[in-house]
Amino acid sequence: NGGAITVGYCYEGLEAKDIVINNGDITISAEDDGINASDGSSTMQTGGFGMGGQNQNSSNSSALTINGGNLYVEADGDGLDSNGSITVNGGVLNLEDNKAPIGILSKDLNVTNGWLTAKDQTVSANNITVSGGVMEAGALNCSQLNVSGGWVEADTLKPRENEASSCTVNLSGGNVKLKSVPD
Repeated sequence: NGGAITVGYCYEGLEAKDIVINNGDITISAEDDGINASDGSSTMQTGGFGMGGQNQNSSNSSALTINGGNLYVEADGDGLDSNGSITVNGGVLNLEDNKAPIGILSKDLNVTNGWLTAKDQTVSANNITVSGGVMEAGALNCSQLNVSGGWVEADTLKPRENEASSCTVNLSGGNVKLKSVPD
């Protein structure tokens, strides 16, 4: 809740089952994931020592909620990783210097407000819902993209690997700008 937090270079920046960020200035530099919301129930890990890994198929109910503040993440793994859900209700999230190709990995991603920047990186979630704010990404990998407000910009839109053969787009408001959409 507020304040300034700097997490120097470490394995996982912030890691817990449920993570709530309420304002403040947070800078994270991590060897694996910048922020990892996981309850440790994943059956497979591909990332090493942490609780999560990249298996999004568990019945995990973990959650990452960002209600405001300035968040800067530089990680060799995923910038934000939740085996459950990620909700952005406000704030500025900068993942541009993330070294891995995946900026955000989650079952569900909900953006209601704020500014999320993951340019040149993939945002991967079964369901991506944007009802306000701004989301920028290199690629969106999803089963469903729901936009009812705000602004979504990405280089490309693709079905999520091993999850869907297509990505359904539901646009009832807001703006979506895609540079390319595969056949």
